[in-house]
Amino acid sequence: MRAMLLAAACLLLLGIGVLPFLVYLDAVPLQPDSMLWVENAVFGGEGWAEWTFHGSHFVGYRPLTALSFTADLSLFGPSATALRWTDLALHLLSALMVLALGLRMGGRSDDRGTAGRLTAAVAGLVALAWFTLHVGTDEVVPFLSRRSYPLAVSLAFAGLLLAQSVASRTDSSGTGVRGRVMAMWVGPLLLASLFGNELGAILAVALPFVVFASAAEAPVRRAVVLTAWGWTWLAAGVWIRQRVLDGDSGYEVVAAESGRGAAVWRLYGAALIGQLGQASTLYLGAALAIASYYLVACVA
Repeated sequence: MRAMLLAAACLLLLGIGVLPFLVYLDAVPLQPDSMLWVENAVFGGEGWAEWTFHGSHFVGYRPLTALSFTADLSLFGPSATALRWTDLALHLLSALMVLALGLRMGGRSDDRGTAGRLTAAVAGLVALAWFTLHVGTDEVVPFLSRRSYPLAVSLAFAGLLLAQSVASRTDSSGTGVRGRVMAMWVGPLLLASLFGNELGAILAVALPFVVFASAAEAPVRRAVVLTAWGWTWLAAGVWIRQRVLDGDSGYEVVAAESGRGAAVWRLYGAALIGQLGQASTLYLGAALAIASYYLVACVA
């Protein structure tokens, strides 16, 4: 019965998170930045390689996002609906990854009883609700040019999920072939997330905390080893990014242009403060409650 209620709650939250964006499936991308992504995505076209691998993608270096548009056009042709379906699929995949990590981290590896499963269910639902109900999704999913965000989120959480799975294994199973292969993919996934959007580097900050909270044995050692491996790949990605952008970090350069800093703040900063105040207070309280549980669990 509880499993059915959990599944129903997850489906409800996923539906709430996806259904409002179905109206955009047939919308033709008219924004200049969206059109630029599409126009430069034709495989083998003039300037395609330069745009995809050697150019600045507005305020960052996002070759994987550029390749995703190329894949869309190569597989489905110039279809606005196909482009939108890809965006929606990435949004749904991000939500599922957040849910999976919440479920895995919500219960201790040595607690498989009713209380442990209940805690895992609550943690997963809170994480999913935080993601699907937050007003920030309204600023991302409808806009084709912002595909890089759900792409980076899905890849980063896939890496965190793999790291959590490796950390939660005992030494006998964690050092086997399967455990080593899973650990090996943590770094490449975080690198791919960075090449989707710079958000990937921010999400990777959670890696040592995820590993430490989930470790079945030797939490400090496992956190150090997996974090060193994942962050080494990220460091290589940042180096490549800076080389391609000639040292420009993107956002700082845009904000430094005459008058642009104040304009960027008026457009995004004030709105962000309002969103944090209006929509995230409850989520923050829930996150603190779960964090307190982890602290007590680790100390106990």
